[in-house]
Amino acid sequence: MSTCVNKFTVHSREEQADLLAQKLPNGDVWTAKYIEDTNFRNVLIAVGLELSRTEQAENELYCETQLETTDKLIDEFEQEFGIKGGCLDGFGTTIEERIEAIKLKISLNGTTTNEQFVAIAAILGLDITIIAGWDKATFPFTFPYYFFENLKWARFTMVVDMDGILVGGFPYTFPFTFAESATAVMKCLFSKLKPANVRIIYINES
Repeated sequence: MSTCVNKFTVHSREEQADLLAQKLPNGDVWTAKYIEDTNFRNVLIAVGLELSRTEQAENELYCETQLETTDKLIDEFEQEFGIKGGCLDGFGTTIEERIEAIKLKISLNGTTTNEQFVAIAAILGLDITIIAGWDKATFPFTFPYYFFENLKWARFTMVVDMDGILVGGFPYTFPFTFAESATAVMKCLFSKLKPANVRIIYINES
């Protein structure tokens, strides 16, 4: 997990006390605001300590709201991006793995082209080919041939050829560990990413 850099300056309690003293009136009645071990100065020191804690808490909150450095709010991030109960659920148990699952989910947004779907499969270690249903339903036929109820359906069908599927491992930059097989994860992601009017057919699946 990345180290978070403080967004806000954290002042010491003495610095906070001086800042408070500067905002108070001058004069004989207020001279104790700068004199150590006086009751007035000690009050300013005590208030300054709480202000320092507030600045530190602001930094901690800022770090927690950043995906790269979150810890306590990881559950909220997973809920926001639909990880729990989704295709990437079970990705891992460490904070780093859970963050990478969220980053992967974000990177998949806007997937529309065949090349992008093929790239997703490659991330999971799978080598697939995507063919338009129309190409499978018109002459010259390519085998294996899939029968479509009508040509209208063929126009809105994505045929995923799994003949070149790879076995074992997830050759990705991050240490992926899924509860499901790579093929199952791929199918789950495809079902979520495809347009609503498109269906997917998997062929040459072992």
